[in-house]
Parts: sequence; structure tokens; C-alpha cells
Amino acid sequence: MARQYWLMKSEPAEASVDHVLALPNSTIAWFGVRNFQARNYMRDKMRVGDGVLFYHSSCPEPGIAGLAEITSEAYADASQFDPKSKYYDAKATKAAPRWVNVDVQVARKIPLVSLTALRAHKGLEEMLVLKRGNRLSITPVAPEHWKIITEELVAGGAPVNGSEGAEVTEIAVAAEAVKAAKDTGAGSKRKRGGASSEQKRGTRGAAPAEEETRDKDDLDQEVNQTADHAGDQAPASKAKRVRAAPRRGAGKATPTDQTDAKAGAAAVGAAEEAEQGTVGRRRARAA
Repeated sequence: MARQYWLMKSEPAEASVDHVLALPNSTIAWFGVRNFQARNYMRDKMRVGDGVLFYHSSCPEPGIAGLAEITSEAYADASQFDPKSKYYDAKATKAAPRWVNVDVQVARKIPLVSLTALRAHKGLEEMLVLKRGNRLSITPVAPEHWKIITEELVAGGAPVNGSEGAEVTEIAVAAEAVKAAKDTGAGSKRKRGGASSEQKRGTRGAAPAEEETRDKDDLDQEVNQTADHAGDQAPASKAKRVRAAPRRGAGKATPTDQTDAKAGAAAVGAAEEAEQGTVGRRRARAA
């Protein structure tokens, strides 16, 4: 009989992938199913070796958290007989049990494949878990859906059998090699002087510092040229007035300047008196 595949939901607060991995043989009795359709899948359809998508539900981020395998045929769920259990069923008897378990062994934990990712991925539109109104905790998974999920959505994943796991690993390695080649090519382009998109955006938006400096220097040169041109056209008298403009502080006499001015005035006066005396003596001799 061909291998079958199932999606089985578990609340991580009660039984998560990590919890099951910590159990002996990473195996749990899948207990607590109280829906007749889900029970019929377990009792009548499941076979040892079937593949399982271990799905976390009723949690902040639901999705596929692990890959697992059915490791037993169906057998009576003991919780239906326990009055203290929330799964107790008064109508169930050991002679005629109403609910069953199967053993599920987790093969490996995977990076969560969220419900959103399942909905968005091409080729999974017909998965029962994505159908409106479906609330079953166990649903069959078509082989093509299993293949898409384990080979395209499980990052570096390995399904429960070795051949498919090797194929997925090869795909993951090839994808990493392509990514590395692209990164290397991009680095080489940058080293050759190719402008990155960030640099191009910077050139269009806020100019680099050296461009700002160059623009300021160009503006100063234009102002100076304009000023020089205006000076060439200005009248000479105006140009002289501009050149003769005193420096700041010019015209204010310092104490030394005042002393020198007084001494100079006294010397001029003495010279004038001496000249007048000489002129008077010459007139007297001439008379």
C-alpha cells in the first residue's frame, strides 16, 4: 500500500514538538481526539510508516513545527475511561471503546511553517487545513502537498524517510550555493566601482559631503566674479572711495598720537617765530 500523509494538530501548551522530542524514542500516544471523523482516520485509515506534519494549533503562531511518522496501529485511548481526565467519556467501555490513540514519533523539529506561509504558497490551495470551516484536528495530506511542503517550505528539511531527506538537503545546499554566488558577484561589482542603489539614492537626495563643498566653492567663485565685474563697471571716484575706506578703528587718536601732535604743533610755532625774527632783522638792516 502506498504511503499516506497526515496533518495532526496539537496544542503546544499540552504537547509540543519539543515535548515529544524529550520523550523516550521521541514518541507520544496521540490522545484526546474526540471528533468522530478524526477518530475514523486514526482507526480505519492510518498505517505504520505514514508521514505526519506535526502542527501547533491554538497558539499565537500556528503552523507546522515538525515532521513525524505513525509508528503503531490504533488502540484504545485510556483517557476515555478516567473520570479525572478532561477527555473522560462516560459512554465508553473497555469492551467497546469509543476513542483511539496511535503512536506518533517525531523525526525532527523544523523552522515553523506558518499558516500564512501555507496560504501564500502556490500549489497548496486545496489543502484541507486551509479550507474555510475546516476545524478537524486530523486531516489527510495529498502526496503532492507533502512534496511541496517538505521540499520547498521546510528550510533544509529532511522528511521522515531518508531518500526524500537527501533530496531536500541537496536542494537546500544548491540554494545556498546560488545565494553565495550572487553575494560574491555583487561584492565584485562594488569593488569594480559600481555604484550601489544606496549610493545612487544618496546622489539623488542628500548630496555627499564633497559635492556640498564643491557646490559652495562654485557659488563663492560666482559671487567673486560678479563682484569683480561690478567693480570694472563702477566709476573711478566710487572705486577710490572703496579703496580709501578706513580700517575699523582708524581715526581714533591714541595717547601717543596726541602727544606727538602737540609736540609737532610746538615745533611749528617755534619755527614760525624764528622766521618772523629773521625777517624783522633783514628789514632793519635794509632801512
